[in-house]
Amino acid sequence: MVVSSGITEAVGGAKAQDRTVDLFQGALVGHSTDTAIGRGLTELAAAAPLEGRRAFFLLPLLSNLAASTAIAMSDTNQSPLQLQPLLQRAAWLRKLYFTRAAFSFVWVALAFTVAKGSPVVASALLVVYPAWDALANLWDARMTGGAKANPTQVLNAWISALVTVAVAVSLGLKLQLILAIFGAWAIVAGLLQLATAIRRRKSDKGQWVMMLSGAQSALAGGFFVAQQGSAAPVVQTFAGYAAVGAVYFLISGLVILFRKAKGEAGDFVSEQG
Repeated sequence: MVVSSGITEAVGGAKAQDRTVDLFQGALVGHSTDTAIGRGLTELAAAAPLEGRRAFFLLPLLSNLAASTAIAMSDTNQSPLQLQPLLQRAAWLRKLYFTRAAFSFVWVALAFTVAKGSPVVASALLVVYPAWDALANLWDARMTGGAKANPTQVLNAWISALVTVAVAVSLGLKLQLILAIFGAWAIVAGLLQLATAIRRRKSDKGQWVMMLSGAQSALAGGFFVAQQGSAAPVVQTFAGYAAVGAVYFLISGLVILFRKAKGEAGDFVSEQG
């Protein structure tokens, strides 16, 4: 009888230890739940009166240790993954803003120099500007989530493409409607830019500058419409608008650049919460 009882206790203890290991492994991979652990504890208490009960008291400590380790490992692995796309997006927007600023500055320089003595260059500049804006908006939408995530940029691109065609037709037919066309375009494009900046303000730096730029564009559009029919030179009148827009893009790019230089990359993650 003594031998039989010893064998029974030994078998029970072995089963309890095996069960403890199983539950501990389950906790590490995230499969154990409160219900499962409670059921396992009950089985241990019933199956192993001696060794099983000893393991019974150790199981909560092992489970807590496993959960803490899993959480710590998860946090360590996820932080870089969360940070990297945000930093890439910031770098992309900085590149976009600097590129658009550079293009506009070059366009303005040509408008006030070469275009003054060349009607062909002046006409070409008037067609190129909205065409470039359409391309830039499509580029922006593609690199920041696609068309579904950026409806305002896609709509802005289509409108800029239509304006390009309208300007080319007006120049070809000598309709003298350029300022009116550019004015209407500046109003709509400014409002769309404002909407884009408002949508991005919580996730991207420098958007307060883009809000100002969009509002200013809408106001300038009204001025262009009012100037239609006057003797004001079309290219030089619009060049002032383009120059202000270039400054806005430059400031936005610098805001993102200075944030990076100060090592504030952590803000990109904290502001997502």
